[in-house]
Amino acid sequence: MNETQIETQTEIDRPKEELFSAQMQLREILDHTPVVIYRLKLEGQKIIPEVTSEGITRLLGFTVAAGIATPITKGCTWLIRSRARA
Repeated sequence: MNETQIETQTEIDRPKEELFSAQMQLREILDHTPVVIYRLKLEGQKIIPEVTSEGITRLLGFTVAAGIATPITKGCTWLIRSRARA
């Protein structure tokens, strides 16, 4: 590789390294914060969990797999209403 190619490769790698660093910092924060972060999908009257954080295990005792395996049908009407207004 010549000097120009090395500089170009460095410019390409820098954002990847910054993204990785930001991901690791976020992971560190989430691993030590008592929260459950999740993404839900609405299908008719069902609320389908798509993604959830590891906090669900520490706080509620569910595995991540169990946390996304069961549709939520009760107790989240406020979420349905707020999503409908958005």
